[in-house]
Amino acid sequence: MPSLSKNLPYDTSKDLIPISFVSRFVLFIYVNADLPIKTIPELIEYAKINPGKLNYATGNPVGIVASAQMIGLAGNPNMVHVPYKGEPAAVIDLTSNRVQWMFSSPSSADSFVKNGKLRLLATNLPQRSTFAKDVPSINEFYPAFSVTAWAGLMGPKGMPKDIVDRISKEATLALQKPSTKEKMDRLQYVGSGSTPEEFAQFFKQQLDLYSRLLKEAGVQPE
Repeated sequence: MPSLSKNLPYDTSKDLIPISFVSRFVLFIYVNADLPIKTIPELIEYAKINPGKLNYATGNPVGIVASAQMIGLAGNPNMVHVPYKGEPAAVIDLTSNRVQWMFSSPSSADSFVKNGKLRLLATNLPQRSTFAKDVPSINEFYPAFSVTAWAGLMGPKGMPKDIVDRISKEATLALQKPSTKEKMDRLQYVGSGSTPEEFAQFFKQQLDLYSRLLKEAGVQPE
């Protein structure tokens, strides 16, 4: 939000207290199955051979940032960015080959993989997803890739330290329960607690990363 809004009514780095990391959301790179592309290197090679002919969709800021970083790490091949207001509309156009690839959550796109309209190329997780072990991590091709979709617990400025620590501890214990893991697995979320200090460090890194990559992608605050 600090990179997308000119008039944010709060200071993200000062008015929120990091409590605990909660989960990473699995994203996959999907490509239209009609294309002769089955791997990330093939996608990049196709883009270099056909400059300006590959359109990639994004449905949210995470998709914009993830796409921008991957394209940058690949040497900035000439591809056309087509932003959407949400993943579902982008995925529909992906199945009809109006756009050719995108980062998306499995909840929006997996049904189209099963019916043969889309193909999975990679996951954004640093290791292969336990939900799709045959699909490589993007870090296998670009070790410096670092964009992740995540959730965490935050509190308001001024929350007492003992309450922050207590909630952090309880969140970690809750995430370790088999019943919680079962529900998160169903959603393809990778749950993991943290100390407030660990989450604060991660949060700052993510703010800096998103700010830089959104700026490089030409996204203007509104």
